[in-house]
Amino acid sequence: MKKLAIAAMALLLTGTMASCGFGPDSPKDQVIVDETPTPEPTRAPTPTPTISPQMQDTTYTSVDRSVSIKLPDATWVNRGDANGQITFESPDQGKIIILHASSQDVVIPDGTDMVRVQESGAGREEGVDYEIQNYNKSTHDNADDITYRVHYLNPAKSDGYAYAIYRYLVNAQEVYKIEADGRADSQALINSLVNSMESFTILGDSALKAASQISIKSVAEAPAAPPVRNADVTSSSFTDEQLSDRSQTRTIYDNATGKGLVIFPNSEGVWTDVEGNTYEFYNDEDVYDQNGKDFYYHGEAGDVLFMSTQQ
Repeated sequence: MKKLAIAAMALLLTGTMASCGFGPDSPKDQVIVDETPTPEPTRAPTPTPTISPQMQDTTYTSVDRSVSIKLPDATWVNRGDANGQITFESPDQGKIIILHASSQDVVIPDGTDMVRVQESGAGREEGVDYEIQNYNKSTHDNADDITYRVHYLNPAKSDGYAYAIYRYLVNAQEVYKIEADGRADSQALINSLVNSMESFTILGDSALKAASQISIKSVAEAPAAPPVRNADVTSSSFTDEQLSDRSQTRTIYDNATGKGLVIFPNSEGVWTDVEGNTYEFYNDEDVYDQNGKDFYYHGEAGDVLFMSTQQ
């Protein structure tokens, strides 16, 4: 019995020591292995290619599929397409408007005088607020193709636009008017606007379709410089009879103010006024004084000799 009691006590002590943290399970007898996880490789995101605005397809076809136009670049956004009018805008470049209407409902600028009327109606004065450039009119298949551009000299009178470029395709029944307004005084912008206007295509049935395919590159060209005027013109431009006849007068009109001025050839054969200013006829309509100021001649003689109506 004594041996059994000793054995039982030994077992009890062994269990107690184990429960108190001694033995092989003791922290000082344990080997702890820190496992460092293998990092996943970092993958760069797949880049989204950026397409330049100049390289994107910018052809716009109208809602009714009657016309199309290739815009200068992808910064141009359609702002409206209804009731025969399509409008595009670019924040930094300008706007383009396409109008389709009856020819009876649109005022056609059939000549630079009509352009002057339109601009003056907007409160602008020629030579001060604007100048007309590159006016051209041609006829194709009984349709008139009119193109011109207006250079704005006073941004306060033009809503900040530097140029307005116009194209009218018109016959007795209908008219397409394309207007492109540019914000920058830049030949590059003018070229891009004209290229866009030239891309204008009539897709539906229209007698103006053939005329729309004619190039209008001339409206983008820099306007011809005024002729070099020389006050030392000899009398060879007039006959002796003309020089002696003081009735050889002309009435010219200031393009900026519309005021009339009577001029006549002096003894040296130079057109002059009573104040001694000299003038030269560039063609049948355009006259310039010695300082390059432009006047318009309508073809009539002066009613009053040697009297200036210029105030």
